[in-house]
Amino acid sequence: MFGAIGRLFRNIVIMLGFKVDRAADSIITGDPDGIRAAAQAEKDQKAEQYRELHNAVSEMVLQKKNRERELGTLEENLNLATRKRDGAQTLYNSCMNAAEADPSVAQAKKAEAGRHSENYK
Repeated sequence: MFGAIGRLFRNIVIMLGFKVDRAADSIITGDPDGIRAAAQAEKDQKAEQYRELHNAVSEMVLQKKNRERELGTLEENLNLATRKRDGAQTLYNSCMNAAEADPSVAQAKKAEAGRHSENYK
């Protein structure tokens, strides 16, 4: 029973709310000043939405440009590091080749190998 009374009051409040909305709409649409005010409010709302969208797109474009600039810097750094690594590898290989060609280095390697083999006997 109390549930039914609660639903009755809730429905009455909802109906009154709809009546207030309809009354406000009739006032606005019935009066030329009300129509102008409603149109201006709609225009202002759409203009604000456009400005917000424009600002958001501008920020995204700016972020994209910053990311592209960062990517370019990172690619340059990667290329520089790759060139340095390749140069170091080439230098190492040339030093190793020169050492292999030197007879004194070959003798030292044989002597070192002989010492290690004696330690494991």
